[in-house]
Amino acid sequence: HYTLQALARAWRFGQASLPDTFVFRVSRARARRPIQGRLASFFDVHAFLVPSNPDADADDAAASEQLVELASLVADDLVEVRLKSVDPSAPLVLVKPVRKLDRSG
Repeated sequence: HYTLQALARAWRFGQASLPDTFVFRVSRARARRPIQGRLASFFDVHAFLVPSNPDADADDAAASEQLVELASLVADDLVEVRLKSVDPSAPLVLVKPVRKLDRSG
């Protein structure tokens, strides 16, 4: 849980530098959202991939949805993501898609 606390403090309060994006590996794709997975590029932290915020810039949300068709994701797919919410007390990490990555690396 210390990893999640450190992530939250760095993300919310700027107490450490973080990359702009992370690599999310799909663990279990379901017909319903959110999609379960892990931040493969950050200590394998458990996270949920959720659709882009509909209240955000419409062009940005539409662009990310076009690049990542969430319904088509399967286990072990890789997605570049941005943090949306980090709550160490839940514990819960929500991420939003940026683009789908090639599985071969």
